[in-house]
Amino acid sequence: MVKLLIDGQECKFTTTIFPDGTSQVWKIQQPTSNLDIDIDKIKILWLFENEGELMHVCQLASLVKEEYGQEYTDLIVPYLPYGRQDKSVANDASFALNTFKDILYDRGICRIETFDAHSDTGMIYSTSPTKFHKAIFNHDVVCFPDKGAAVRYGTADGFGNSPVIFCEKVRNQQTGEITGLKVNGATPDLLFNKRVLIVDDICDGGMTFIKVAEALKTFNPLQIDLAVSHGLFSKGERVLKDAGISNIFTTNSLLRNPEGFKVW
Repeated sequence: MVKLLIDGQECKFTTTIFPDGTSQVWKIQQPTSNLDIDIDKIKILWLFENEGELMHVCQLASLVKEEYGQEYTDLIVPYLPYGRQDKSVANDASFALNTFKDILYDRGICRIETFDAHSDTGMIYSTSPTKFHKAIFNHDVVCFPDKGAAVRYGTADGFGNSPVIFCEKVRNQQTGEITGLKVNGATPDLLFNKRVLIVDDICDGGMTFIKVAEALKTFNPLQIDLAVSHGLFSKGERVLKDAGISNIFTTNSLLRNPEGFKVW
């Protein structure tokens, strides 16, 4: 879903679908207020559902430039598509996040505002998830599923002074095969009969969190919950609950989670 906001007020526009499946964005309706338009307050809000919407974003940015003479437009996209495809180009994989940014920059979008981006990079300005974490945190121990999450969130103040543990994959040194999961910092005294919150940025199919829950259960905690900034849940939430995760917290960064913590 793509919206045009002027000074916080939504301005409707028309999208036409042609017989060949292509689309065209046109005819922006002017704001209902009689106030002069401050072009610095014109923003495009993209509530990501699929990458086909990228064409609507680009066409809308071009239309804004034509209508208001604005060279640059800010894009607000709470869930950043291609956010995890942030590695350097190799022969077998494109640097999708860079391609994404190049396309938008060519259309006059030089600032992208998002929520809890997987990695920091030029043009992208990420809002911290601290308020989200504070709002849902009522636990005794914080668990990060890997070292990357521990680095991203370990110094945040959303968890107070609660103990922190993190997981690492155990691999067969000869084959590279993942053979298990080590929970660093975990002890029976620390976790027994305690409420544990697993924290990360994205949940897709959920296998990582299922494995983490299995490892935590060996310490007999009272409760295991999960908090993710962006809940894709491509295999549903049931598989996570079946693994022993009691409560799942996420935000409304994706339209599929309308009841999530409000970030836009």
